[in-house]
Amino acid sequence: MQVLVDHYPAMNQVKQTWGVSGILRTVWHDQRLIYTGIAPYLRVSNPNLIWQPKLYWKRFVQETGSSLSPLFSTALIFKNGTVVRDWWVEVHLKCSYHLEQMPFDTQRCSWLTGVYSENEEDVVLQWHPSGSFVNWQVGCSSEWAPVQLKATNLVGTYDSNMFQRQVNFTQTYAQVDFIRTDAMIKFQNYFVLAVILVTLSYLGFFINPAATPARVALGIIAILAVISNYNALMRSLPPGAGSTWLTSFLYESLLFNCCAFVEQAFVNFAMMAEVYLKENDPDRKDGNGKPSSALSSVVTSLKRASTTRSLSVKRASTMTALEMIEAASEVDDEEAATVSSEPQAAAQHDAGLRQRNASAIEPVSSTVDKTPASPAAAAPPRQEPVSFKILVLRCVAPFRKADHHMRWLFPLIYVPFVFFKLNDVEYAAQWTRDYNTFLKDMGGCSSRAVPAAMPMFE
Repeated sequence: MQVLVDHYPAMNQVKQTWGVSGILRTVWHDQRLIYTGIAPYLRVSNPNLIWQPKLYWKRFVQETGSSLSPLFSTALIFKNGTVVRDWWVEVHLKCSYHLEQMPFDTQRCSWLTGVYSENEEDVVLQWHPSGSFVNWQVGCSSEWAPVQLKATNLVGTYDSNMFQRQVNFTQTYAQVDFIRTDAMIKFQNYFVLAVILVTLSYLGFFINPAATPARVALGIIAILAVISNYNALMRSLPPGAGSTWLTSFLYESLLFNCCAFVEQAFVNFAMMAEVYLKENDPDRKDGNGKPSSALSSVVTSLKRASTTRSLSVKRASTMTALEMIEAASEVDDEEAATVSSEPQAAAQHDAGLRQRNASAIEPVSSTVDKTPASPAAAAPPRQEPVSFKILVLRCVAPFRKADHHMRWLFPLIYVPFVFFKLNDVEYAAQWTRDYNTFLKDMGGCSSRAVPAAMPMFE
């Protein structure tokens, strides 16, 4: 058995399929077809007229160019009874895609063919010594490229109820390793773009917090762009594929964008809390250093109480103090007229004047000290307790300057995270080596016409 590969169709990671399209050749020996004559071989227009092995594929999905159709096949019968049959076939098979390291992943798809109705005693199915998959390295799709082929012959056993023993059967097995030809394109479209969008969200910390529309627009656009890329990537994955390296990075980048947007919203709320506290918190002052309205009312009430107490004291001693001061003034005028011409007498006059003024004011002081204070004036007015809302806003208001801290804290977390994710790709280096080998040694994805028939076996 031998396959001349034209290309690999049905490489679909959503449907979990792969396929081989090309010429499938089978060769067998049938003693019943031995003949003598001049012609070295006979061409059979309808291969269904002779015996042929009934092949099956494990994990089979679909076949185009069935062996039952003479339009896709031809058979040659040689004198010694050897039959060579070629037919164009396209087989779609199941393939388990492991996408954990996407886009630097390597997928291994298998081909397993067996004979349906004959055991090893009747028919032995094996790869031809000249090769199994001919032209396997140049046939590739626009997304996947083959980098390695392994082929072997297998012998299996099963318990036969008919023969009451174990019966052997033969199979041909091949596995092809594929890498993505567009891995770097996916890396740029998803990974690099996600880093750029997170950087744009970070630049929002340098915009004036008062410019709310600009900051909100920047944050929303970055979040929606990351969500759009994430959904587009998820649509290219099969259901239940689990987390991949690329999808996890996009999701975590989305969290960074959301954190930046939440921080900006919280800063705006803290600014609103600061404005509210300037108007309603009795312990806060406005921008001019003046007490707020609530604090001014408290201070005014205290001043009124102090003024009322002082006036009551003065009313109790006003008459006595005036009479004494007027009497002292009259005496001073008379003495000044009589002693104005004598310097020594003038000095004695000044000393006596000071003594009389002191004795006149002393009763006023004693009266003030002995005057009882009214109960209303003794205690200041009682302040109302601070509300829970004020207490909460006092804790929130200092965060209005959080942008200053996020400017250095955000890159301090995100930059190591990006480098950690890059180092987490185990197969990136292996993918790079395989892809360079594919481009250098295999010539890349080149289209080459497949011959109408493969050369005859020796």
